[in-house]
Amino acid sequence: MDKNLYQSLLSDLSESERLTFESLLSKLELVNGDIKALSEEEQLQLAELASAHADNRNDHYIQSENISAAETSEKQTATISKVSETMRPMETEFGAYMIDNINESLCQGGASTTDAIRYAFHNRWMPDKLKNRDICEDLFYRYYDDIEAANKGIQENSPSNANNDTVVAVGLAWFTNLYRCYQLVEAEGDI
Repeated sequence: MDKNLYQSLLSDLSESERLTFESLLSKLELVNGDIKALSEEEQLQLAELASAHADNRNDHYIQSENISAAETSEKQTATISKVSETMRPMETEFGAYMIDNINESLCQGGASTTDAIRYAFHNRWMPDKLKNRDICEDLFYRYYDDIEAANKGIQENSPSNANNDTVVAVGLAWFTNLYRCYQLVEAEGDI
């Protein structure tokens, strides 16, 4: 790990916090940065230190700008979510359809599904047939619940009528599931 990346954090921490942080960093270095390899207690300690650092940075920024801010009694703590605890895209019918298409189109030359997912994600790959409105309408109604669930977060964070257009809804669901698959590949090394 690059020591310069966390020097600013070290200057904000107390002596006991600094020792704890350095201990956690050395453990992370031993496991090549895999946070999952740390115990739950160590993960919680790291999250609390990061949260405290963020709070200190925000306080410093606010003070330097002479802005008054309302104080809250709640302390927000960062949580480390495990990618493997989220619903796996291939457990849905649309996700299985997507994986089948990726395997059929991108694994012809002997590439693994993992490599194909990385390729599809980095190149924003989607089969040409999903540009056909008739095929998208068929898929939309066949996998309606899965597509609605995949697009739910997008609808909540960016209110639009995306699911009114079947081509857009299927495309959003495709890339949402592809992103989840990519997260699993990067976190676990396999899908």
